[in-house]
Amino acid sequence: MKRKIALFSWLIILGAKPLLAQDNNNIDWWKAPHRFLQFNLQVKDAPLIDAEELILYAKDTLRAEGIMLQTAGIYAWYPTEVPYHNKNPYMKGRDVFGELNAAAKKHGLKVLARTDWSKTTQDTYVDFPEWFVLDSEGSPSYNTLKRPGLFDKLIDTDGAGPYRNEAVAIPAMQEIIKKYAPDAFFFSFASHKLSYGPYSRTLFRKWYGKSMAQGSKKELSEFRIKSYYETWKNWHAGIKAVNPNTVLVGRLKLEQRETIEFMSQYCDVNSTQPRDDYKDGWSMQDPRWKATVETNFARATHNNGERPLILTNTAPGLKWRHAALPKGEFDFWTAQIISNGGNWLPSTTGFPKVMEDKTTLELVRDFNRQIEKIQPYLSANIKQAKVGVLNGVMNFKEAENELYGFFETLINAQVQFDVLSEYNIKKDKLEGYDLLILPNQKKISNAVYEIISDFAKKGGKTLSSFETGLDDENGKKREKVFFDQSLNIEKRYQTVPNPVGAYYRIEDTLHPLFKDFGNTKLIPYGEEAIKIESDAQPLMTLVPNFSPENKWGVPPERASLRKQSSLFQLGFANANHIYFPGRVGRFAWEHRLPISSQLLRNAIMHLAPNSAPVITINHEKVMVNIFKKGRGYLIFLVNNEGERPMPKATVLKNLELRWNTSKNIQSMKSILYDNDISFEKKNNSSVYFTLDKLNTWDVLYAE
Repeated sequence: MKRKIALFSWLIILGAKPLLAQDNNNIDWWKAPHRFLQFNLQVKDAPLIDAEELILYAKDTLRAEGIMLQTAGIYAWYPTEVPYHNKNPYMKGRDVFGELNAAAKKHGLKVLARTDWSKTTQDTYVDFPEWFVLDSEGSPSYNTLKRPGLFDKLIDTDGAGPYRNEAVAIPAMQEIIKKYAPDAFFFSFASHKLSYGPYSRTLFRKWYGKSMAQGSKKELSEFRIKSYYETWKNWHAGIKAVNPNTVLVGRLKLEQRETIEFMSQYCDVNSTQPRDDYKDGWSMQDPRWKATVETNFARATHNNGERPLILTNTAPGLKWRHAALPKGEFDFWTAQIISNGGNWLPSTTGFPKVMEDKTTLELVRDFNRQIEKIQPYLSANIKQAKVGVLNGVMNFKEAENELYGFFETLINAQVQFDVLSEYNIKKDKLEGYDLLILPNQKKISNAVYEIISDFAKKGGKTLSSFETGLDDENGKKREKVFFDQSLNIEKRYQTVPNPVGAYYRIEDTLHPLFKDFGNTKLIPYGEEAIKIESDAQPLMTLVPNFSPENKWGVPPERASLRKQSSLFQLGFANANHIYFPGRVGRFAWEHRLPISSQLLRNAIMHLAPNSAPVITINHEKVMVNIFKKGRGYLIFLVNNEGERPMPKATVLKNLELRWNTSKNIQSMKSILYDNDISFEKKNNSSVYFTLDKLNTWDVLYAE
């Protein structure tokens, strides 16, 4: 009987006609800039919540325009009628979500209903063990077995099973739309673990024609993603059947590009969460530009220029989620999100009545006040990027640090760039880009490879490294890569593994690749490289070290390198293409030698000399972004100076800038600080101006 009730409830609701009228005046609200907020509540907080008080605090004190509320999943924060959708036991008959939702709508805040269908209590497991993630031995996956205190034990749910689909998740979300009409749904932990439960086993056999025990590692990994897609499709269909205008917020990760094309079809707006995390210690901190790159990536994946939703944790790591990041670090991270076209959603642990560290609330309040000042300028902006960087579907583990080396160089060189997926390239055909960077993008699908080849034939420029383009999406080898003929590359031989202690030897010191290298012909190198056969004039060659590894500093290592012959060429360049057969980006990232980064910078500027229209003259540590805004331009400047985590901004004084533009600029002002900026035009090609000081960031408008 329990099974019939649980399954039958969804069939009734899904078959119903849409229950809410379409709001034609509010369909695209999510495309506009907004200030969002989440109070991440605990179930025991329920009796302490005064909905009117909390919503007014979010709106009037923290300056929020939208709020994410705990709604459904592990616990229902409303009196659900869906069987096995466990109610928050501390509500004591209250409708906490309903009260908060009503107060938010009363005061004009958008409501994002947060759900988490990834796990539920063991009570449900007792009745329906087949709904849960099971290992190959049939044992469940306990998510919180070691959690201290008197809490329910939570067990991971099977992504292909009824709990996440027709039995609980879909009827619950349809119930929420019918009762409360939230503006959007957000899905925490939407992806799922591989399960050997009966529903996953049945679906695997249907798709692959064999048992999971017979499946390869690749097939099992692929199945987990495909079943994740299937669940999303079901959610999308179930939600849109009730109200087509309810927004679905998708989730992207820089390292999970395979979801991009799917999310762009089955979600209205994408989100990502670049964590500023110190849980593993200072030496393991995320790159200082991570918020820039992830926001850039999420924005570039959108179909119509809408702003992605960027979540941040306000703590220095989930280990210490009840504490706050230092102000300088918090502001630096958040400024990157706004400067790259994102809508910001900070998440605080708890709410004012229960928080012992209220610093977080002050940080959110103060930054939202800054966003308020510039918000009228943040809609309908077009990024002025002529450089694209492919972050391809199949290459992240192989290319991660290679990408990082290029990202760091691009940001430090103040180049305007977009982080592209294969989906972007298939959709837009690289229209508008002058240069495509391919950092060790070994696997490129045949469809995208043809677009890139056509781009190159029409004069598009490329910068590639290591094994770029050698395989198609199925791992089939290509005999030639699109730039080979242009660069006189005849044949590729074996890969030389990590020539530790080796060097690039510069053979053509006058080439622009080696600008500002000073009086040296050697560049340290110690990564893999591919031996190339070519009759091209060599730019660089690989020179091995005399000494075996771990014997540095002893004879014959100190002997003259002039007696050491080059192994093979390590650089190929012409006016349109540059190819490095080694992992030049990874070496630059992992060793941070200025000469390695300079090589990458010179390569970028050789191929795309106008890719950094706004540059700082006397301070290098400034992130720059420029957007077209109507008749004018928005210029975002983020102060990148100082060791992290930053206690406060290191103020840059008398910051001199040059803007290479032929536009007839008539006025310039800081919209963040509301002051006019004087400037000087030179030769109808450049505008020079100076900021008295740059704190964490500034936003300029010129027209």
